[in-house]
Amino acid sequence: MDSLIRRKATGSPTEFAAKMNMSRSALMRNLAEIRKLDAPIEYDNGRQTYYYSEEVKFNFGFKKLDGSSMEKQVGGSFFRVFFRVSKYETDMFNIYN
Repeated sequence: MDSLIRRKATGSPTEFAAKMNMSRSALMRNLAEIRKLDAPIEYDNGRQTYYYSEEVKFNFGFKKLDGSSMEKQVGGSFFRVFFRVSKYETDMFNIYN
């Protein structure tokens, strides 16, 4: 998703959804979630593509947690779609309980 947006190669919302193997409504929900993370995603009607209106850098990392603050962490469908990983790979369970 990030790569297509960055390259301005998404196509229309319907085409973008097909490229991401999801429904148009699922695409809209995912774009809304990304925008909540302050991603400046816009749509160009003339070129029919989504793009970043500002230069941005996508960061993904890990933060160490102590045993008392760990809880079940689930990446959810957004994470799986954005990174194209299976549900199994995005579910982490608290092993300290």
